[in-house]
Amino acid sequence: PEVGERWIAAALELAEQGSRAHAITLLDRALAGPEDRGSRDASMSALAIGDALGDLEVVATACEALTLIASVETRFQEACEWAARGVELAGRLADPGQQAHQYWSASFVYLRGGRIAEVPPLMDAHGRIARTLTPHDEVHSVGVRAVFESVAGRWPALADLTGHAESAAAANEDTPCQFNWRTLLVCALGHAQLGNEVAAGRLEELARTRAVVAGPIEREPALLRLALLRGDL
Repeated sequence: PEVGERWIAAALELAEQGSRAHAITLLDRALAGPEDRGSRDASMSALAIGDALGDLEVVATACEALTLIASVETRFQEACEWAARGVELAGRLADPGQQAHQYWSASFVYLRGGRIAEVPPLMDAHGRIARTLTPHDEVHSVGVRAVFESVAGRWPALADLTGHAESAAAANEDTPCQFNWRTLLVCALGHAQLGNEVAAGRLEELARTRAVVAGPIEREPALLRLALLRGDL
């Protein structure tokens, strides 16, 4: 973080006011610390620059930053509104990875905001693009689908994702990602809800061996839900 902050400070000093570099640097700072004072103003400034330049990538990233800031502030409906603007831009972005990210990010934001019925089209749009990209994108695709099924309480559908989750994580093993292990725990919850503790326990142990990013594992909501389901206070 110290290195990043030093580079951001240098970039802010060197970038021309109102330039793309200026906007991106403002967004780097906001995304690194959405809870910090000034992050909202920085993101709004970057959004204005993006609009003025007609730079859709900057605008989309500014919407992402404002989504994250609103979420941190527990203003979930405002977060959904910013995410919706990113989704509207998705089809006009040149980079398919950026397109996919808008759908993926909005899926989580809508779940957090309780707009569950609006999530499947976003997941499907992300999945179609993810299949043409990288194993890491595929891990993200199955990850958001598993979270959706768990929120909807569709336990058989969640359990059926197990094979996909394991194969995607194996293909992505060279890229550290929290969804390499988190999705396994979400699938374990599906099996446990169906009374299949053998499968649930296997997935839980497998996840524990892979939890190298975004830990500790005990903070994963699916693991907490498993403990509650088992009466393991």
